[in-house]
Amino acid sequence: MASSEPPVAIVGAGPTGIACAIELSRRGIGAVCYDKGFLLDTIYHFPEEMRWFSTRDLLDIAGVPFSTPDAHPTRLESLAYYRGVAEKFRVRVVPQTRVHEIRSHPPRRLLLSIEDRTGRREITAPAAIFATGFFGNPRRLDVREKTYRTSTGALFRPILFTTATWSSSARRTRRPKPRSISTATAPASPSWLEATRSPTV
Repeated sequence: MASSEPPVAIVGAGPTGIACAIELSRRGIGAVCYDKGFLLDTIYHFPEEMRWFSTRDLLDIAGVPFSTPDAHPTRLESLAYYRGVAEKFRVRVVPQTRVHEIRSHPPRRLLLSIEDRTGRREITAPAAIFATGFFGNPRRLDVREKTYRTSTGALFRPILFTTATWSSSARRTRRPKPRSISTATAPASPSWLEATRSPTV
């Protein structure tokens, strides 16, 4: 690879971003991970008592075994493992750098608008990989909550879920109206709840 060739831009410096950078390096292609936080920022902010549901053999990257006493690694074990892999393969990470926009820049280039401590600027890259994960970009449920009173006077709060259809441009194209619950058709209180009530005076 020519020294003048800019590296591939990887958005995110988590396990996926690290694995992508290592694979590109094995193919002789330079890569840089840009992260709005720092290396493994998301895992660092996990709860301290967190333990993966996945087993260690499904979490290893770059062919490096994830050696832990337990089959389900903890947060601290994950931080130590992925940091060690990144250091072993000398993965380049640019921390505290947010990628705002990526657009085409002929010929066969991409133009990235990034922002770091010094301000906002633009860089070029031959390609870009999105490895942002989903913890920092949650797609929240459209959940609405309202309190209803039944015919017997009991209170309950049904949670109404609404769905939406998303186009290829990730824009919401249809939003159905939330269903309403009539107090006349609301379920009555269970017998055990009626038994615990004190009589009204």
